[in-house]
Amino acid sequence: MPYKLGPRRKIDFKLQGSRLITNISNNGSKYSDPKFTIYVENPSTFIDVSRKKEEEIQHFRMGYPVSVEERTVEKEQLVMHDEMKTMVGWTQNGPNTDEGENTGTLKSDGERFVIDNFGAGSKWHGGVARKSLKEPLQDFTVEAIVECWNQNSAKSMGRVEIYLLDVNSDVIGKMVMAEVHVNVASNYGEIRAGKVNEGHHIISTTGDSPWTWNDFTGRLRITRVGNFWAADIARILEKGGYDSESYREYFDVDERYSKNQLAQIMVHIGGWKEAPNLNASINDLKVWKYNKTTTLEAPYIVRKGDVVEIDTADASIKINGKDAIYTKDLFGDFINIEKGTNQIEIFPSDIGQVEVAYRERYL
Repeated sequence: MPYKLGPRRKIDFKLQGSRLITNISNNGSKYSDPKFTIYVENPSTFIDVSRKKEEEIQHFRMGYPVSVEERTVEKEQLVMHDEMKTMVGWTQNGPNTDEGENTGTLKSDGERFVIDNFGAGSKWHGGVARKSLKEPLQDFTVEAIVECWNQNSAKSMGRVEIYLLDVNSDVIGKMVMAEVHVNVASNYGEIRAGKVNEGHHIISTTGDSPWTWNDFTGRLRITRVGNFWAADIARILEKGGYDSESYREYFDVDERYSKNQLAQIMVHIGGWKEAPNLNASINDLKVWKYNKTTTLEAPYIVRKGDVVEIDTADASIKINGKDAIYTKDLFGDFINIEKGTNQIEIFPSDIGQVEVAYRERYL
């Protein structure tokens, strides 16, 4: 049966004693599908959302609480976060980039890494900068926030790349956003396990259309745990959040690309021959280490600074814009706001700031 939607309403949860709770009066004709947004201030192994209306109780859970025998551990441990405000700690040399020459230099403008001098070359050419991790990592996630502005001219070409290097500076993976097309603006994203001409392309696309990632500001992310690889490219919206996402997984069954440990990160901005150069930058770089857990250890599913979105309308869970449906308890329900007065409570109560947005429905 068709229905009309009322205006979007947003309510912030408030601490009432030791309870993080709110009461919502739904004056519509039927239930509403809410979206909960949680700005995490304290790490937690779980998040519960509970709704009570008279004697009816509905419960949602992601993760699970810790028992008295268990101890909490940080499964994903942030081991490097560089805001790219300075070149201190970076070395402007490294192995040659894929099909390129390191003839230029990079610099920080105080907010991000940008090109200082492209140099010159008969193919790809530009600057690189390399930084070592405190320890080599077997299981990891690397995430970079980059920009690649390609629509000033259809003739402009260029690339911004993140290389994953082992202790011998051999390439074990790469992430890139680039304009490689002649006479047309069409940014291309690539995330690869292994070396050029030998590796496996987990993502290699312009997105859903040839123009999806034009004038790109967004994230490039690669994960390796055991022989499992995951790749993610997504645009960052001006008001926050992500869209135009491409996510792919890959199992390196023969372990061709999963043995060498990650020891260094190398970043690169380059141009093509004498083609007009585009504007590109590396704005932020993070590396996480994956810690192995035992049966008596409960991993944190969220950390301080994370943003969790639980959307009943499309039955989705996202953490920092990335799909996290795997954290949902199988026996829990996505919360509805029923007609009438609903009491909704969040656990743990010190998780952080929580808001719920919804629209009433009218027949």
